[in-house]
This record gives sequence, C-alpha cells and structure tokens, in this order.
Amino acid sequence: MQAYPKQPSEIFLTCTRDGMPSQVLSLQLKLSEYLAHFGQAYACFMTIFMELLSHGKVKVDFGGYSERLELESAEDLMNSAQAASLLHDFSKAAAHQTLQKKRSTLRISVPQMGIGVPANTGETPLKEGERVMLRDTSYVGTITTAFMHHSGMHAYFVSWDALPGAPSASKSYFGTDLVPVKSFRTVSVKQNP
Repeated sequence: MQAYPKQPSEIFLTCTRDGMPSQVLSLQLKLSEYLAHFGQAYACFMTIFMELLSHGKVKVDFGGYSERLELESAEDLMNSAQAASLLHDFSKAAAHQTLQKKRSTLRISVPQMGIGVPANTGETPLKEGERVMLRDTSYVGTITTAFMHHSGMHAYFVSWDALPGAPSASKSYFGTDLVPVKSFRTVSVKQNP
C-alpha cells in the first residue's frame, strides 16, 4: 500500500447536518461513526470517504437527513491510492480492535452472488490500466487503482469513459462487478432484407 501524508486523527473536517450548527471533527471520529453505521455496506463507506479525501467535500443523504462533510484544509487532499490505503488501514485496525474487545465467536455474513458464476470471480486479479466493462451495462473504463478489500476480495477504482449517466469514479467495485474488455467476443448479426 502507498503511504498517506497524515493519520486520520490529524485530519479535520467540517460536518454540517440539516438544520444543525456546523461541527469541526477529526476524520478518525467520522470514519469510526460511518464504519459502524454502514457495517457490511463497505463500498458505501469507501465511496463516501474516497470522494471526501480526493475532492475535499461530499454530501451524504441518509433519507431523513443529509450531512455535508468538507476537509478543513486543502493540504489534506490525497490521490486515490493514498486515500484507499488510509481507508484500508483504518478499517483493518478497527476490525482488529473489535475482535480484541469481543474475544468471542465472530459472525461473518457473506452475500450470495446469485445464480451462475461470473466470468471474473476475483481469482485472477485485474491490473491498473486494464480496460473493463461494468457487468450488465455498456459502461467501459480503465482501472486506476487496484487494492485488496478487507474481505479478502480484490477491489478497484475505475475511470469511466465519458458517457451520459456513467458511474462515479470515486466508487469502488469488486472484481465480480467488472469484466475485462479483452474477454468479449465479437458477434456478427445479419439483418433480414
């Protein structure tokens, strides 16, 4: 993993919740809060904080309220590899602390992957710079960052080609969500006159 410039306890952000006064908090506090809130929805957690750390601000809608997070200092901005490394290390340390506190049987829920086996199950990791398509869509892009998710699965950030409605570049994807472009077959279709 790539090193990051500061620890989460050294980075501060302004948090503004609907109708409430703004608060200045450490990134460490907000990471802990959101990690506990999202639990198994780790991709949501990663997406929110990748956006915050690489662009400086993000607005999160929770249904009944929204929260705006903004870095206090532009010096705390990071590239995607640094942000992914910081988030990975933080979540790994948080999971370790939780295990140390519980000292009991850990229950792990694994989501079902549906019927059939995807072409790329994560056994052959994709590489940075590789062209991929988002499964069941026509969106094509290039992998910008590859990292190991705390679940042990390969995860990726993708820069999508500019198309209307293309996904956000700050969202992470598992290898099962992506299909290497080189694995597609070209099919000729003849039209009846």
